[in-house]
Amino acid sequence: MVVLGACSAESTRWPDSVNWIAPNANIAKMLTVEPAECVRSSPMSDEIALGRIAFHSPVLLGGQAARNRISCASCHTNGQVNEHFFIAGLSNAPGTADVSNFHFSKTLGDGVFNPKPIPSLAMLDTPKTPATALKQEQFILRLIEQEFDGAAPLPQIKSALIAYVNDLDIAVCAETNTYYGQQILEHRLQRIDSYFMVLSSVQEAALRDFLIISLRFELGRLYTRFPEVKDVQAGLLELSTSVKNVTQQEQQAVQQNWQQQKPQIRANFSHSLFDAAQVSKRIAH
Repeated sequence: MVVLGACSAESTRWPDSVNWIAPNANIAKMLTVEPAECVRSSPMSDEIALGRIAFHSPVLLGGQAARNRISCASCHTNGQVNEHFFIAGLSNAPGTADVSNFHFSKTLGDGVFNPKPIPSLAMLDTPKTPATALKQEQFILRLIEQEFDGAAPLPQIKSALIAYVNDLDIAVCAETNTYYGQQILEHRLQRIDSYFMVLSSVQEAALRDFLIISLRFELGRLYTRFPEVKDVQAGLLELSTSVKNVTQQEQQAVQQNWQQQKPQIRANFSHSLFDAAQVSKRIAH
């Protein structure tokens, strides 16, 4: 498992997501334009925020997916569709995946190459009866436990993940359905804020462990977006190390450290891989 503590600028020339695109894909567009997160709840409850954390965590899927740092969000960017997603042998076109492939699933692998378009979870019907709610739960558990051979999630994580997926609604994004550059960065910063928010209310050891390793993955993703800004990377690396074994008593100090880093991160946007000009410059080199 690779988290921020094992990263370096040399070993992370590009963010992980660049590993899951077609050879001729537009890297600049993929890194600096993405679909918005269409959630009905604002502000999010702790449960929905936990579900979003699970949605972005490779720990949830486990197995081969976790080793490749793939999460639910890798295919479903912000709950919608990653139109750039492509893995040779699993995709026949960008935005498709064969979920019955032995690469990820020993349970559902069928030996047939049959990729399907990745669906937008923000366009699923919201369950309105106990029967449809059960169907939604079975769908999510099938994805984790069979399509990716993951372990059954903790009950709190399972309930939270279902709550998050059910809170997605494309109608919320009727006016603005796209994030660009600075908006993507702000969304990442807000997402990390929510990790600390949820962590502050959790005492159960197993759930805290899940949150901490998931947070370190998230910090690692942010780290790779600033390959030329050593001060930002050093701060994130220090924060990730502090988070690794943080106790509830120490958490407030660690969270204050994070809040103090955010202005510097924002100030270096134009030197990051959230900025289209910076990405284009890096491609040219």
